[in-house]
Amino acid sequence: MPSRPSRLTDLSHPDAVHVLNQLLAEYAIRIDNVDKKATTKRISSLSTLVFGTVAANSCTEATVNLLDARTTLVAHANPTLPLGSNNLTWTAYVSAANQVKVRVCNPTAGAIVINTVKWNILVS
Repeated sequence: MPSRPSRLTDLSHPDAVHVLNQLLAEYAIRIDNVDKKATTKRISSLSTLVFGTVAANSCTEATVNLLDARTTLVAHANPTLPLGSNNLTWTAYVSAANQVKVRVCNPTAGAIVINTVKWNILVS
């Protein structure tokens, strides 16, 4: 195997192609290692959530199983269609390993029936 010259002055050097290929392979390995060590990865799901009726001044939760979700990560959720009332609020959180909960709250004085829709769930 040819030695790695510390400086290539031009591409006509006999080992130039080999050295460049070796350097590119080393950088690819380094990039893969950094990606594997990254503490934050984006995990997503498109899930249909059923909440039913939420009583006045109360909340209800639905659970989504999401592989690799960890409690050290942040969850976000958005419905893809209207929920049936503009008065509803929602939050999402990773409640346990591989599990995201979406909580929908009804701050009004009357019960609200929540439409069953798909939700975009993102954990990062």
